[in-house]
Amino acid sequence: MKRHASIGILLCTLSLLRLHGPLVAAADEPETVMATFHAKPGAEAALAKVIADHFVTARQLNLVLAEPHVTIRMNEGDKAALVDIFTWRDGSIPDDAPTAIRALWTEMARLTEARGGKPAIDIVQVALVR
Repeated sequence: MKRHASIGILLCTLSLLRLHGPLVAAADEPETVMATFHAKPGAEAALAKVIADHFVTARQLNLVLAEPHVTIRMNEGDKAALVDIFTWRDGSIPDDAPTAIRALWTEMARLTEARGGKPAIDIVQVALVR
């Protein structure tokens, strides 16, 4: 069972590093992402705290821009999902994230579940419309 849990964490971590769609930021250019976290039942409050801790830690390490940043909650039937939108200071940061950030990703993976054909954590690169 432990092996399966480790594989699940690895897959969720890889999902955090994966980008969907045609937008690809070059290294040294900011990269705005929208991460959708499908919270396990009963884990929404803990997940919201980890998402907030992730942003605070990333700011302290100068990995993300202060703005834009928003976290929203949405209903998926009788379950909840949290969506976090933020901008990496450099598009290459997620590929070589510091240990403190990776530890938070592991915790995020523990608190989420695949749902509706989507991975537990679904990350897409987005662009701000101004």
